[in-house]
Amino acid sequence: MHKYSFIVFILAIFLSSNTLAAEFEYRGKKIKSSIKSDCISCGGYQIHIESEKFPLKYEQHVPEKFRIDNFYGSNSLISRKAYFIKNKEKFEIEHVIIGNRKYLPTKARCKGNDFVVMYWSGGNCKESELFVEFRVEEDGLSKPRFVSYEFVCDKYN
Repeated sequence: MHKYSFIVFILAIFLSSNTLAAEFEYRGKKIKSSIKSDCISCGGYQIHIESEKFPLKYEQHVPEKFRIDNFYGSNSLISRKAYFIKNKEKFEIEHVIIGNRKYLPTKARCKGNDFVVMYWSGGNCKESELFVEFRVEEDGLSKPRFVSYEFVCDKYN
């Protein structure tokens, strides 16, 4: 078996088993969450965005214990995290809280040693999105800085 085929096969088994999935019961049926991971390769490093959610059609029935405090988006989403990976080391990129609103990472883009993480707090207004830029340095990541949507479009598109 080709090396990459074997890796994809193992990954498929792991994701299909979803042994760590959250679950709740609704009308006698077990509702399980699913886990999705997106990877952005940026040369010498990667950004991973991992999400766990229940099927959207059950969002109004998700028990309180799974809901994300101060997140204004769908109750079906129970976790979303971003990770910076370089030289086999993995570091979590934190969510952002402004006031009483929690912003979760949704996407990332990179260009050279710079990358931006896009955050969403639910809703469809301008205040529901944030953009935070990082620079990859020899000893880790720079201090994050907030940037505008226009900046992201100019630099990363």
